[in-house]
Amino acid sequence: METHDFFVLEIGAFDGVLSDPIYKWIKKYGWQGILVEPQKEGFERLKINYRENVNLRLENEAIAETTGQRPLYKVKDEYIEADWQKRIASLLPKPNLEKQNMVTTEMVQCITFDALLNRHKVKKIDLLQIDVEGYDYELFKSFDFERIKP
Repeated sequence: METHDFFVLEIGAFDGVLSDPIYKWIKKYGWQGILVEPQKEGFERLKINYRENVNLRLENEAIAETTGQRPLYKVKDEYIEADWQKRIASLLPKPNLEKQNMVTTEMVQCITFDALLNRHKVKKIDLLQIDVEGYDYELFKSFDFERIKP
């Protein structure tokens, strides 16, 4: 049974597969929605992994309280020993890793929830999935739950 009317907004989708708890549901039921991933490499894999799903819109940017460019902190490639470590990018600085010179930054475009929802004319969200490595609370505070109640 397909449920094309089920709408998901996933923030921090990375490649859409690695450690993604809703991947199998999106694939199985043909959910529609928006998947957001700021990392260029993860976003390219996201496009490949969901190339056959016409119900999804993919955005290569970060969600934040304000629009504009910001640094995204992530582990340097030479220190990545497992695929899951590629996911641990965040708008929050990583002081412990910075002390060990293990962090690099990637400048990313940021957009607010409201701007994203307006761009895509979103009227309802059935599932809001946020996985942004410690920045989750800041994003929850910036979401207008009076406008849309996931």
